[in-house]
Amino acid sequence: MSEAAWTPSEKKRDLVFTLTMIFSGIYLLWRMFFTIPWAVGFFQGAVGLLLVLAELTITMGMFELMASKMKGRENPLSLS
Repeated sequence: MSEAAWTPSEKKRDLVFTLTMIFSGIYLLWRMFFTIPWAVGFFQGAVGLLLVLAELTITMGMFELMASKMKGRENPLSLS
């Protein structure tokens, strides 16, 4: 989609998507560096790391879907 064809609602959607990506990235950095309980024990730290990896995987999938929506492409996961 060219920039000239954007409607106000598309600009608002893209702004919300961009802000969501930025804040999700900040959250993931905070999770990785400040919330994994390494001092409590190895098992707790390993499980905390697995949780962060799961959150990272989910967030990267969300980023991919948002980026494709911002580019105006159809959802690649559609069932039709």
